[in-house]
Amino acid sequence: MAKPFLRGYAGREVWYVVHVGGNQYLAERTVNGKYESHYVSAHCLACAKTHTLERYGGRVDLRGWHKAHTMCGFFLKATQQAVVEESNA
Repeated sequence: MAKPFLRGYAGREVWYVVHVGGNQYLAERTVNGKYESHYVSAHCLACAKTHTLERYGGRVDLRGWHKAHTMCGFFLKATQQAVVEESNA
């Protein structure tokens, strides 16, 4: 298991996604004291966050979504809003 990168903001049930080299990203979070992590292969950081939302649900750290490649950031923002609205319904 990978060494956790978790910091204060990400420790609150929010997926924290970091680039680990090439097209590989590590998504991690802590829910009710239980550490969870997954490796994701994606085009860019925004795409890795979108894949994490689609596969595992929850919320991701959206800081910087507007700086992502072309439409990737907008798709990430729309996916996050859809997941939040679906969980509130």
